[in-house]
Amino acid sequence: MGELPGKRCVTTTGCRIRRMSPIKAGCRQSRSNIFIYRKATPHMILSKQIRAILIAVFVAACIFGAGCISQLDDPETPDEPPAPVGEYTFNETDNNADVTLPAGSKITISLAENPTTGYEWNITSTRGLQYVSDVFTPPDTGLVGAGGMHEWQYIAPESGTAEFSAIYWRPWEGVTGDETAFKVGFTIE
Repeated sequence: MGELPGKRCVTTTGCRIRRMSPIKAGCRQSRSNIFIYRKATPHMILSKQIRAILIAVFVAACIFGAGCISQLDDPETPDEPPAPVGEYTFNETDNNADVTLPAGSKITISLAENPTTGYEWNITSTRGLQYVSDVFTPPDTGLVGAGGMHEWQYIAPESGTAEFSAIYWRPWEGVTGDETAFKVGFTIE
């Protein structure tokens, strides 16, 4: 119906008549009820923006503050994860060995490798070994073409049997039968 400053707003259906405030106001009809509303002034808009900013800052402070809360130290809870039951290292001298070790043991296998000649270890490990990592460490000599050490790390998580085997070969030549082989069998208790 429009702006009616200081006037009465009367609906065409004969509903209640209310006196409008002297500020800019409007009157609209909805299902036989008259609603009086004020048009937003710049002060009201600024007030709503400030309120929205304060709410956003409060919510952000709650979220960031929750991340800064630390748990109290419990003397029964260790700070570091428990160490493996034992750490075992194997190399070329352990070829074809059968070893018994406790469940939870950390196993490291180190074999000499020279990838600059095209040779690499093609490894196979059975289900009883849980792979952790492998890394090739070049020699400290700085000589071009010098070989280094390839190291594989596993964990023996549960009781059973497992095997680590590898052949040292050039992949493009295929298996000729002259390759160097390495194998260690594990009984995990």
